[in-house]
Amino acid sequence: MPRHSTSTSQWVRSWAAFRRRLDARVVCGIIQITRHGRSRLAETPRDEKVAALRRQHALNPRAQAVSDAAFTSGNVFFDARDLVQVKYEMLRRVNEDGEPVTQAATDFGFSRPSFYQAQAVFEADGKQPKRWPNRLPTRSSRVRPQAG
Repeated sequence: MPRHSTSTSQWVRSWAAFRRRLDARVVCGIIQITRHGRSRLAETPRDEKVAALRRQHALNPRAQAVSDAAFTSGNVFFDARDLVQVKYEMLRRVNEDGEPVTQAATDFGFSRPSFYQAQAVFEADGKQPKRWPNRLPTRSSRVRPQAG
């Protein structure tokens, strides 16, 4: 004889009714009982750009340290999470705009040695165009035979 007085079919029916109530999201005061273990609102949306940057090893671990106006203005083009873009803009700010290295490195969340390291890698890859010297030679470097 079973320990409970209800039959198995009655128990199955009562369990099915309980599950239907769970699927209907029963609200008891501020507690909401759902079928899922956690609410969908608690899940963070997956950011595809962050995943792509992480795969390419280009995710800036110090994105919150970038304080440059272009990156903090809300412009969607400038993304402080993109390490390559941040370094490029830092180099461009010094080379094109003439900003001091210390100021540019601080604004972009880097140290001066990190700036010089990024500059060396950038120039070694051949992406930086060769610049002409500010002064042209004043005399020819060719050896001329002496008149004699």
